Amino acid sequence: MLRRTFLLGCVAVPSFSAVGPTPAGMQSSAYCLSASPEGDVYLVWIETENESHALRVSSLEGDSWSPARTIAAGGGDWFVNWADHPTVSAGPGGRLMASWSYRPEAAKGSKWGLATRMVFSPDRGRSWERACDLGRDNVADYTGFIGFWAGEAGFRSAYLSPLAQGPHQHDEGHIKTLRFADFSLDGKLLADDLVDPDVCTCCPLATAETAQGPIVVYRDHEANEIRDISVVRRVHGKWTKPEPVYRDGWQINGCPTNGAVVQAEGERVAVAWFTAASGQPRVHAAFSEDAGAKFGRPLAIDEGSPTGWAGLALLGDGRTAVSWLERSADESSVGHVMVRVVDQDGGLRPAKAIAATSPGRSTGIPQMVRSGNRLILAWRQEEQVRTALLGIGDLP
Repeated sequence: MLRRTFLLGCVAVPSFSAVGPTPAGMQSSAYCLSASPEGDVYLVWIETENESHALRVSSLEGDSWSPARTIAAGGGDWFVNWADHPTVSAGPGGRLMASWSYRPEAAKGSKWGLATRMVFSPDRGRSWERACDLGRDNVADYTGFIGFWAGEAGFRSAYLSPLAQGPHQHDEGHIKTLRFADFSLDGKLLADDLVDPDVCTCCPLATAETAQGPIVVYRDHEANEIRDISVVRRVHGKWTKPEPVYRDGWQINGCPTNGAVVQAEGERVAVAWFTAASGQPRVHAAFSEDAGAKFGRPLAIDEGSPTGWAGLALLGDGRTAVSWLERSADESSVGHVMVRVVDQDGGLRPAKAIAATSPGRSTGIPQMVRSGNRLILAWRQEEQVRTALLGIGDLP
């Protein structure tokens, strides 16, 4: 790959060819990437015009994206948000599931009474059918923040949902639970279980599959407003008690909307997350060699001024790539989508800046997936979803 380097602030930013042109139009936002077990890569996003919204999908074909297909379109009942964004999960054989947030009829007039529509495609996104609606029968508050995994066992989804239907409102009794849903390979809901009855209310979460079963990482909610990252595992059909990946001790009276990601391969598990414990923003990564039962001491991944929103990819050779958003040391209004490789022994390679963008919420939550010997990244810049392709061999 032809590559040159120029400087933005004090960060060296390689010039990568965009994968595309990206089919996402102007006013595109709320995006998600997914790679199937066979390495097929899909991008979903929302395009908005006036009061109308459309959820679109495209697949990566070589070095370019396919023409966009529309999964669904809607109007005022859709909820379009940078953090609780639509999701896509790519299963084997071209099977896909996707989700987005909407306001059901029972929640009309409520700002936060939201459910999540889950849809299924058997044919690589050419046609879609409704799978189920999570949270439709409980509109006391919102249901969302979907974390997907897909494989030969089917589709799995961790998500946030309010307490059982009752007199709970968004600003009073605003408690979120962690739930976990199992779907068949054809998108049928098989089980939907309560996993943790009190978690942080609006932080993205993630799930993966280890050699011992599903694992979920999420921001917990403990006494004295401690909001550290916890892990739960389903072992022999039963969920373990929540345990901290590491006790950062981040005390914050409210949700930071900055969660955790997880990837697994056999017994090896990698987790990355943001914390601002003791007033020091950091992006951490920690590793487990026993399917998430125990994690080693975390590594500081960032360059000193992170805004967070981590991503992860296992590179298949013991190394792990971590992505995040970093604020420029010279100019606070400039951010960079960053990638750093962690060696199997915990050694840190030099950080690589992928793109300059806003360091805040207008960028959305940058995404990263691996397909073969490539990393695909997505972010939002100048009101449009952008993507880039990075050869693993080009990483430091």
